[in-house]
Amino acid sequence: MIALATSLAMLTATPAPAPPVEQVIVTGHRPSADPCHAIAEAKFRQWQQQRFSRVQTETFADGTEKTREKIYTDNTLYIGHGTMWGSLQLFATQRHVESA
Repeated sequence: MIALATSLAMLTATPAPAPPVEQVIVTGHRPSADPCHAIAEAKFRQWQQQRFSRVQTETFADGTEKTREKIYTDNTLYIGHGTMWGSLQLFATQRHVESA
């Protein structure tokens, strides 16, 4: 009886070994391999930029009017002529100081 009590105590006192746990640490955004996703993400970031728009109406000597809508972002100007749109890249030149 004493041997049975000792073996029961040993069974309850020793825990079963735990299975190994895989730890995954995510430190940033993993880019997608899908090119459509990359294009959509770039377009999304592009339209999240700060921007302002301006509607310009020109009146000509013959009385006709032409309306243009312009949207300015940090590095691009979008120009709307009716239903057609165009874009221009804007570059801010960096000042350069000559070395002495």
